[in-house]
Amino acid sequence: MDYARPEDLRFLQQEVLQLPSALRALPAFSEVGDALMTQGLEEAGKFAEAIAPLNRDDDETGRRFAMHRIRDTRRAWIDGAHLLIYRTAQQLDVARHAQDAAQRKKAERWCSFMTPVLKAVRTPQAFQGGSEGDSEIQAIDLLVRKVLPDAGAAFAACLLELRDELDAAREHEAEAQRRMAQLRYLGTSIALAAKADPQLPYEVADDYLRVAMLTVLGWAWARIERAAPAGDARWAAPAQAFRRFVLPEFEMRLGMVKRACDSAAAR
Repeated sequence: MDYARPEDLRFLQQEVLQLPSALRALPAFSEVGDALMTQGLEEAGKFAEAIAPLNRDDDETGRRFAMHRIRDTRRAWIDGAHLLIYRTAQQLDVARHAQDAAQRKKAERWCSFMTPVLKAVRTPQAFQGGSEGDSEIQAIDLLVRKVLPDAGAAFAACLLELRDELDAAREHEAEAQRRMAQLRYLGTSIALAAKADPQLPYEVADDYLRVAMLTVLGWAWARIERAAPAGDARWAAPAQAFRRFVLPEFEMRLGMVKRACDSAAAR
């Protein structure tokens, strides 16, 4: 079983997202600090370690490349998903407790779009690249019910907020920004093609969900890599696995949706 060490989760919460300071900006969480969040993680870690002990570092099978690939690829999904979950939890608090109406609206928008993505990314299908009933439900929820009603404008605004948190001068962050631009344009393309073929959104929904999922995971890993200590294998290995074994699916899925849109538009 996979086990997230308290120090790993503390890094994502406090070093990458800086959640304590963000939460303290909300009156309801004015007393939240690093120590309180760390204490909670340590207590949760004691329980998790008791029921799912960590694999020994000297496990011989862990030295094989295939096992390293599986481990690091799973960590690429899990760590990225953890960051997105923490960001969404923070935004839920903002949506409920922020005094500024514009802040609440932005937070609600984030949570609306990320809910189907997170439901999909935390299922076994996320690791296997499969598409079964629950994944299809989340795909239709995202594309048909949430993205297309305004031709992708609200989702594009959400992606622009993520884009602005990255630095185009950093190679991997610039690549994440490029994928966000492609995803924004993809929503517009589907909306236009759906005028010729109303069934198209349902046909490409799962592929669109995968594109969106990989896009926001790319943002998550850009944030993680910026905050991670240079040369730290704990974060460098899954970051490399993400780019090598996970991210190539982005171009494949993007191409599938584009070709479907082109075919619909040509009818």
